[in-house]
Amino acid sequence: MKPNFKSIAATLLCFSTLGLYAQNFDTRLEPYFPKDELKRMYDHDKKQYDFLVKALDKGIFVADIPKEKDPVQFSGTLNIDPYAQHTFLSLGLKITDVYQYYRIAGTEKMLVVLPEIFLKTK
Repeated sequence: MKPNFKSIAATLLCFSTLGLYAQNFDTRLEPYFPKDELKRMYDHDKKQYDFLVKALDKGIFVADIPKEKDPVQFSGTLNIDPYAQHTFLSLGLKITDVYQYYRIAGTEKMLVVLPEIFLKTK
């Protein structure tokens, strides 16, 4: 039995078309953005998509509350495990134009949210 060139070509075209829509987005974004929004952002606003991924990686960190100098002005208190993996999205926080500091309840630690300008330039 001879392979049918047309059916092989149609099958390959189908799989290659599916590949275009099966982009691998950062899975940490998927719970917070619909897939069609991620695709739109990836295709038409790649800078925003890349910024979000960078903010997931570097947008927050945990530090000791400094004892010296002026007291830290906290934006609030978070009841989280300071040693667990968190992102600004998983904590329901927003990246803004200023540093944000959150006391971590029951500890002498704070969560720092970096400002947008810092993340865009570093």
